[in-house]
Amino acid sequence: MLRTPRGRHRKGNKEMRRIDTYPTHQMGELSYRAGQVFPFGASLMENGVNFSVYSKDATGCTLVLYHHSQPDPFAEIPFPKSFRIGNVFTMLVFGLNIDTKHPPPGTAGSPNPERHSFRPGP
Repeated sequence: MLRTPRGRHRKGNKEMRRIDTYPTHQMGELSYRAGQVFPFGASLMENGVNFSVYSKDATGCTLVLYHHSQPDPFAEIPFPKSFRIGNVFTMLVFGLNIDTKHPPPGTAGSPNPERHSFRPGP
């Protein structure tokens, strides 16, 4: 098997894609899967945007997505529990337009206002 760029592999005459390049979840028109832990923040990938958020004290996290110049979000995707790796919430959202802005995901937990900038959960 020969490794080719961008997560593809070639075996004989067939080209294969890595399993982690396929979505596992769907919400409306958005498809997503567990992402990569590093780097933290939002990272443009070949097939979407990877979000990675570290929070030692959060009990949950929601990705809130906005279109440019729009005050209301077009999507709010709670991170599934299976997308949490240790203290990191991670998600790869496929097909996001790079013109879409996305502020930091909201987190839920028991915030200490002196230490955290996230909002309390319900």
